[in-house]
Amino acid sequence: MAADVQLLAFAADEFYGIHERWPTHAELLELDDALPRRDMWDQEYTFEMTAAGELRVRSPGMDEVPNTADDIVSWSMRGGQRYAERREWEEPEQVHERNGQPFAGARKRVR
Repeated sequence: MAADVQLLAFAADEFYGIHERWPTHAELLELDDALPRRDMWDQEYTFEMTAAGELRVRSPGMDEVPNTADDIVSWSMRGGQRYAERREWEEPEQVHERNGQPFAGARKRVR
């Protein structure tokens, strides 16, 4: 269950990284119908903006009432941060040699 809310939050972060705005749950489902639609209690997930402009995905939990102690809430997403960090890494373009053998080496950070 917690994995589902975080999966939606990560998908929303990817969307933000491309479109520079937070998506609705419906927009994410249009892009990927494998994403969770409802929680295990058949309740809808909500997408909330914090005062800092971050996004949280929330399931109302077992009592099916939002904003109570049993809610399942994602980590706060900061608007494309994970997407940008992932994009900073790229595969090396050249194959180097180590001890006379081809070696692609470690991934390099692009700045």
